[in-house]
Amino acid sequence: PGNLWLNYIVLIGYYIMFNAMPLMYYMCFWFLSEGNRKMPLKQYWIMFGIYLFYTLFTITSPFTHLVFWFDKNLVYRHGLLFYGYYALGFFYVSVGLVHFLRHRKQFTTNQIRSLMFFTSSCFLASVLQTVFPNLLITSFVFSLSILITFLSLENPDDYIDNESGLYNRQAFMIRAQESID
Repeated sequence: PGNLWLNYIVLIGYYIMFNAMPLMYYMCFWFLSEGNRKMPLKQYWIMFGIYLFYTLFTITSPFTHLVFWFDKNLVYRHGLLFYGYYALGFFYVSVGLVHFLRHRKQFTTNQIRSLMFFTSSCFLASVLQTVFPNLLITSFVFSLSILITFLSLENPDDYIDNESGLYNRQAFMIRAQESID
């Protein structure tokens, strides 16, 4: 029984964090395209509300068995709502891509490349894990893609002049805009 609850706690934590990734994917598109503009309250509650609603199902799953559970032999089982995780991920990725397409002129070429790399690598990892369930690669690929995307979007060397070693015009403009806002 002690291991049972430890399994539940670890798996609930994992699913809560894992399912936050598609939401953060959407948020990445939003903040890259909208800058410092706040998200409208209605949109905020729709996006986070769906995630929180499904998180409630995840937290109560040890009692309801709706998303997952462990049988008496501690064998992991899927519940009726488990595949809702896929629907939730598909929803956030779709909304993120639609937002990207509507605001694509506000993204730099480097941002577009980074986000498309992130999208395609995560999609490929999800498909591979769906086809080969014993190959647990989605979290690894998500983490690696996030790191690569972050390093390409926020490269400190982009703001330094090669000859003088001082901040360049781009860094000045960003800092000036932050000071004005």
